Amino acid sequence: MIATSSGRSLIAPSIDRSLSPSCVAVAIAILTTYLSDYRLPLYQLLARRHDTEVLCYGGGERYAPAWFADLDAQLAAADFPARRLHGRGEALTLGRHYDAVIAPFAGGALLPGAYAGAHRYGTPFVFWASIWHQPRSWAHAVALPMTRRIFRHSEAVLAYGEH
Repeated sequence: MIATSSGRSLIAPSIDRSLSPSCVAVAIAILTTYLSDYRLPLYQLLARRHDTEVLCYGGGERYAPAWFADLDAQLAAADFPARRLHGRGEALTLGRHYDAVIAPFAGGALLPGAYAGAHRYGTPFVFWASIWHQPRSWAHAVALPMTRRIFRHSEAVLAYGEH
C-alpha cells in the first residue's frame, strides 16, 4: 500500500486497485503559472502514469513576455489534463479532490492556500522549491515565516539543480 507516515492511503478511491501494487496511479494536482515548454514532457509523463491534472494560474504578466503569457492558448494546446485554477478559494479545496498537491514557490497567496487546503483535508503536500535564493523583496520578507513553515512541514520538497 502507498501511504503517508500516518498510514493514510494515498490511492484515490476512483483508481482501479486490481493493478499491480508496484504501479498504482494517484490523483495529483500540480500548480504552476504557465505551461513552460521545458516542463511539458514531465507533465505528459505524469499524466500517463497517474491521474494528474495541471492547474495553471498565470499572473506573471510583469515578468512573462507577452508571447509566453497566453495561458488560454497553452491550455488549448496541452495534450494532458490541464485547466485554469480559479484563485485562492479553489486552491483551498484541492486537498478534498486529489491524493497529493504539488505547488511551487511562485504564485503569491496560492502557495499558502494550496498548502493549507491540502493539510485541512489530510492530503500530502509537495513543495516545489524552484528558486535558488530567497527573494529579498518586502513582500517576501513578510512571507518568510510562512515559507519556512511550508518547507518544514510539507510531506516532501521537490528541488532540482544546484540549490
